Amino acid sequence: METRSSHNFNYTFGTRNYLQDERLFELGGVFDMPNILDLPQTEPPNLDFYPFHAYKGELGGVHFFIDDYLQNRVWNCPKRYYAKLAKAHTVFTPDFSPYTDYPMALQIYQIYRSRYITRLFQEQGFNVIPYINYNDARTYEMAFSGVPKGKMLAMATQGRDKDLTLQGTKELLKILQPSKVFVYGLKMQNELNELFNNFIYIPTFWDLKRQKYKRNGKG
Repeated sequence: METRSSHNFNYTFGTRNYLQDERLFELGGVFDMPNILDLPQTEPPNLDFYPFHAYKGELGGVHFFIDDYLQNRVWNCPKRYYAKLAKAHTVFTPDFSPYTDYPMALQIYQIYRSRYITRLFQEQGFNVIPYINYNDARTYEMAFSGVPKGKMLAMATQGRDKDLTLQGTKELLKILQPSKVFVYGLKMQNELNELFNNFIYIPTFWDLKRQKYKRNGKG
């Protein structure tokens, strides 16, 4: 039934919608996770990556290794950020955190949100390098299904549990066989390099601060 205020509740795809249920992609993954498309990727021309919330259109890439509350805006209203993200040479996709102490239902939701935005960004024509978010072994099947093999992927070590990260990375490498993995953070390099010979490490803000501190003879 139409009322005088019905227009206030109309919205178009990609605008503010907390469920993002207006468009549901074909479902090929466990728990009906949206498929990630097997599209060509372009290697980033440099490793200048800006956090999503601070990116203002600089010549660089964009990452989402930031607090969840700063990422929620791209889930709630993705269309608002298309023009800005289109200026980036590469976009790593969101890292909505499936913490180990979350109920499994909430972990599934977090992984779903990351997968959905990954697919949305692909369909906008961005040069997408997917971040495949997972937690412990219970999440591997849903996190890795529907992801094409042999692609460039992204991961992070900053603020991650070492044992969970290394075990999950082993599974990711075995199942998805990536061509290259970009790692946000300089931790665990020795351990990771024993697993795979094509990790590319991107220093975090705090890594750069520590390096500067040491160069100045204070470390």
